[in-house]
Amino acid sequence: AQHAISKAFDEIGRIEDLYSVYKDTSETSRINRLRKNERLQINDGVFNLIHKTLDYSERTGGVFDITVKPLVDLWGRAAKSNKLPDEYEFKRALGRVGFKNVVLDEVARTIHFKKEGMSIDLGGAAKGYATDRAMRVLEESGIDNALVNLGGDMYCLGKRTVNELWKVGVQHPRDRNRSFLEIRLNDRAIDTSGDYERYFIIDGKRYSHIIDPRTGYPIGDNIVSASVIAPDSTTSDILA
Repeated sequence: AQHAISKAFDEIGRIEDLYSVYKDTSETSRINRLRKNERLQINDGVFNLIHKTLDYSERTGGVFDITVKPLVDLWGRAAKSNKLPDEYEFKRALGRVGFKNVVLDEVARTIHFKKEGMSIDLGGAAKGYATDRAMRVLEESGIDNALVNLGGDMYCLGKRTVNELWKVGVQHPRDRNRSFLEIRLNDRAIDTSGDYERYFIIDGKRYSHIIDPRTGYPIGDNIVSASVIAPDSTTSDILA
């Protein structure tokens, strides 16, 4: 078991090296340095994940959009300065968002942007993908029962005990010391997103770190927590 766990952590590290926006050498950072219409051949795994995210962007009408990074950066600066973005900055960032301006070439395995200044953030899918990859490594190592938890992204393989399924508690979004729901799962992924782990307050108003790519603004307070159960963690991560 320890050997399998070590291999799973190695795989998570490999995924982080590929997808992290905080590492200059990652595939994501290489993509984000592209100029308009400049093409880059990318890793097959990265290509396939971006392809999946663009499919979900289409299916959700742009509610999920990996090109949201200019807005994420904009609101990140707002949080640090404790000041709302000015109209020029806001319109400039919003104008750089739009999944339809990402072009993948299936044959050449390349990506390019149709607009200048675009960038991607795979944070809404990569953790789920890393969870799936870690679980695959465990299964290939002969593990039948396991739970992988990457900070809100979980996959429950098999059972907790012979007679008991895995038990997942969904945190109360306004009281971190208690769960408001317990779910029993096996061979399923669950992902929870909410406004309670990362948020900021400006002029007494609470702003979520989750951005609506269509409007350019953080999501409102009508939904504070969303959990999705799916056959794989990549899917549950994207949908949550």
